Amino acid sequence: MTSPAPITVERPEGRFRLSLPDWGAWLSMIDAASRGEGEGADVDILLRRWLKASVEVCWTGEDRYAVLTAIADLPAELADALVAAGAEALEAEGTALSIVSERLESGEISVSSTGGEFTVRPLSFAERNAALRMALSVRNGEAALDAGFYEQILVARSTIRRDDDAAIKVAELRALPLALGEALVTAARELSDPAAEAELMAFAKACLLYTSPSPRDRG
Repeated sequence: MTSPAPITVERPEGRFRLSLPDWGAWLSMIDAASRGEGEGADVDILLRRWLKASVEVCWTGEDRYAVLTAIADLPAELADALVAAGAEALEAEGTALSIVSERLESGEISVSSTGGEFTVRPLSFAERNAALRMALSVRNGEAALDAGFYEQILVARSTIRRDDDAAIKVAELRALPLALGEALVTAARELSDPAAEAELMAFAKACLLYTSPSPRDRG
């Protein structure tokens, strides 16, 4: 599958060349950013990893590109411009792949693209919860969800290739272009309850509370 040409951003500091990671690399970034204490993703970790994975730089006065380093020390305005360029690259990739999502009379969603034709089906309540259970863990006494891993499992359980009606292997999913992977997970979430994480996180916390030793048991 051919990837779109990198986007080049001309700046006073130099030339920045941006190439999108595949969907699997993006999911790994989400999981890495979700492993801190508390709920939600660590935006600082996510953006640093995104820039490191997607941007090469040829600084003014130099003659070759190198991986972007010392990201924490970049001026905020420059870093924001590079993140915005990433959003443009993602939109360009979706256009290049001709991605079209369509709700079918069967209740499924068709996702068509030059990178493949897919059908996404709604999961049952038990199937959805099984996907969540695989991504749920306990860290420092708190329920935690590996968001990227959950999205990967959700898509794998929901999606078939239309050319042979076969399920997609996880390795194949992770190698998909980022825009196509995001189209599939958007369809899977639409069909299988976008509020599922909050639902199960609350349940998991209640279970932790219920199963924790009482003060009498500790004593």
